[in-house]
Amino acid sequence: MKNLKDKIIGLFAIIGVMVLLMGNNNLQSENERYQISTTGDGVLRYIYLLDTRTGEIWRKKGNVWIEEMPPFK
Repeated sequence: MKNLKDKIIGLFAIIGVMVLLMGNNNLQSENERYQISTTGDGVLRYIYLLDTRTGEIWRKKGNVWIEEMPPFK
């Protein structure tokens, strides 16, 4: 009986450590840096990327991101 009790306590200890480690992982703050917008329809579709920290605006042309306009400072 004591061996089973030790296994259950060990299992809950491992689960508790995993919960603490996973709870400290905060990736959401980095996701708020960019905003994506699409314009146009059909063949002419443009994808814009706005960096909310620096104000830079990028447009996707093919597989390359091109800076659309410099930020106002």
